[in-house]
Amino acid sequence: MAAYTVADATRTAQQLPARGAGVWVQPLGGSIRIASTQAELALVGTIASGVPYELPAAGTFWYRAEGGAKVKVRMWDKPA
Repeated sequence: MAAYTVADATRTAQQLPARGAGVWVQPLGGSIRIASTQAELALVGTIASGVPYELPAAGTFWYRAEGGAKVKVRMWDKPA
């Protein structure tokens, strides 16, 4: 199970690193938003701290912190 290095989420939108199919993303210490475009970040719901979120297999995804604080983000391959 591969893990990925992900920059802390901030109020500025950032792109998630390239990855394989079936990946989990989990915020730690705050909430984040994840969407396929920067414009959609304002429309999607938040992912709460400690809650893993499964990304679809393909595509580019953007993320940002909800609120003003930096949020740690974990990202790893979905177990087989």
